[in-house]
Amino acid sequence: MDIVNKLMDFIYARTDRESSKSKLSNEINDFLHDYIQLFNSENKLVFVNIRECLFIDRNDNMSEFTTRDGVYKHYFPFEVCLDIVNKHNYCKSDNRVLVNIDQIKKYDSELGRIYFEDNIDKTNLYAPMANRRLNSIKDLVGEDKDTNKNKVPIKQMGISEMKKALFGMF
Repeated sequence: MDIVNKLMDFIYARTDRESSKSKLSNEINDFLHDYIQLFNSENKLVFVNIRECLFIDRNDNMSEFTTRDGVYKHYFPFEVCLDIVNKHNYCKSDNRVLVNIDQIKKYDSELGRIYFEDNIDKTNLYAPMANRRLNSIKDLVGEDKDTNKNKVPIKQMGISEMKKALFGMF
């Protein structure tokens, strides 16, 4: 398992004759602090680095942790997720979603989407963003990451401009 290899490398790199057991124990605890046990698609428990998670979505009585590798689940309440990510760089993007601020590459203020890739197309993974959360996202990641920064907002377009923007007509 990948986590075991990382842990062993971590231990060997920091172990010398002067290392005390308590110091080593503290370093291992610090290392494991970023990992959480979740269920993969085969319902097997795996360790996932919370810093590599893109966003967490509350879905009924479970929480779904989305990473670049897939979606992992756990059956604890959303409030427990808030406690877990409280020590990491997450914020709410809407009522049921927490996003990892360190993973945000761009956001779309018009469509209410947060992206985790620089190049955006229809296949990109995204997290929803409530309109009321836009200002906090903008403050956290910067206005320059808004894909609509230099565009005329749809609300301010005329009918012909809107058709052209949406359908490529006229």
